[in-house]
Amino acid sequence: MFETGESSEEPKPARIIKLVTPRFQTLVGYVLQIVPKDILQSIIDSEPQSTIRIIECMDPHNAQFRRNRFASITKKWPTPECLKGVNWQEKMGIPLRDQKSHDVCWAIVVSELIRAVRLIENPNQDPKIRYSPQDLIDFSDPVKRREKKEEKEKGKGDHFCYTSNLTNGFKYVMKHGIQLEDDRTFSGCAEEVPDRPSTRLTFIKDYVKLDTIQEALIHLEHRPIGAALALFHPEYKDIGGKIYRGPMNHKSTFCGLHAVSLVRVGEENGEKYVLARSSHGDKFGCEGGYIKISLEVMLAYIPIAGERINKYIEKYFGKPRYLLRRFSYPRLLTEEEEEIKRNMYQDKDNSWLLDQTDAAEKNKQSTTFGMLFLFQ
Repeated sequence: MFETGESSEEPKPARIIKLVTPRFQTLVGYVLQIVPKDILQSIIDSEPQSTIRIIECMDPHNAQFRRNRFASITKKWPTPECLKGVNWQEKMGIPLRDQKSHDVCWAIVVSELIRAVRLIENPNQDPKIRYSPQDLIDFSDPVKRREKKEEKEKGKGDHFCYTSNLTNGFKYVMKHGIQLEDDRTFSGCAEEVPDRPSTRLTFIKDYVKLDTIQEALIHLEHRPIGAALALFHPEYKDIGGKIYRGPMNHKSTFCGLHAVSLVRVGEENGEKYVLARSSHGDKFGCEGGYIKISLEVMLAYIPIAGERINKYIEKYFGKPRYLLRRFSYPRLLTEEEEEIKRNMYQDKDNSWLLDQTDAAEKNKQSTTFGMLFLFQ
């Protein structure tokens, strides 16, 4: 795509780059002064359909990386015709949960996707059934919970929830099942949690991971899809009924990834979007807690000359990427398979309890014998 003029003289601060493809001359002339050649090449390879917008954001919370620069690229592509009329909002259930300040979006999405897929594949399922994200929060990662407790003891935090992802949540449900909401009510996080019974558990067969947004939308015809959304504030919290496009002004801050469920596609003023269910209550966004996410915006991180590279942002946007990624959904067991799995889990749990009881009884006998010996 490029040819570089070279000479035997001492290197000059700026090299002369001649554009081979004429149709990109305007584009290159606009961005070449601030976009490194390799990043510009990756942007051109993404085949953008509009002028590239450069956003320079000032992060007031990070003294090391005060300025973060992004290229916002528009890329239009046709969404599958099979998605016309597809809408999974009803299957996701109401009311929407509100995670507030807790890092539990992943657990909420896992529990709600399992509910939705079961209702889709089994119309006779109780439409009021809900599964417990609290079960995942309390038990899926005891190491992280212990670390949170240690932080609390050192005065470094007051939360016992933790970041995770849909993959870890699905793996937990495959192995240990998930409780009903009635048996473990959602509360966010707590230092002490009640014991976990082995009854009334629901298991899944496995889960499917999808690599691209295009693949995800094809599968959206049959079920809602879990995904991770690149979170920029204040745009996300202030989105209302507008289409979310990531950073829009110099106050934008990248906060990481947020788990959501994709339920349908739409179009507004010629721009295609996907409607996603979030977990900040029914007052957030539009349509009672949902957010419209652009299917046409790609972002690329642009390091600023003379400043340190923000490796955290580069990890996610080192090359042009869409706002959504990490797509997945659960697959169910048959009723017979699930019953076998449930019985096996209960037998294993009961066996463990018997072992613990035997160990406690032996310890009690040993202690009693020792006391008799001492008092003789």
